[in-house]
Amino acid sequence: MTEAANEAPKIEWQRLLAVVASLRPTIGFTAPDAAETNQRIAFVEAQLQLILADIVKLQKENSALKEQRAKMQLGGTSQQQSAEFVEHRGALFKRLPSGGYLDSPTCPVCHSAMSAFHELFPFECGKPSCGQKAGFKGEDLKRVMSELPPNPVTPRARLVE
Repeated sequence: MTEAANEAPKIEWQRLLAVVASLRPTIGFTAPDAAETNQRIAFVEAQLQLILADIVKLQKENSALKEQRAKMQLGGTSQQQSAEFVEHRGALFKRLPSGGYLDSPTCPVCHSAMSAFHELFPFECGKPSCGQKAGFKGEDLKRVMSELPPNPVTPRARLVE
């Protein structure tokens, strides 16, 4: 969680003054009895502390729900991708309907094509803003592809052949 969610919300001075001004008739600044006024002020301060605690709690709950929602959204797409792609050594390999895999790795983060500069460098996402790197070099592609699980021919591909 962020530090902002853990801190009490910051109230602008103008808003605070407006709240105090609106509470003056309620807390009785005109009341002659100082003890009664102090009790009313203490009550309002206690209510304010409860409200601030609720705000902090709700902010934490909101951020947790946002994280949970993001995980659920990723989970739905990953199930869909698992039928089409296989992740291995930091890259995705697309299944071919005729069996086997496409020999060009795909970025697991942004799904752009990955490439290796010469064969001595690791495969890297083609999108400059992503920069994801695979766990193998260009020269290792054939060996890495041989490590992939078997991809049987789909029934639809058999009909086409």
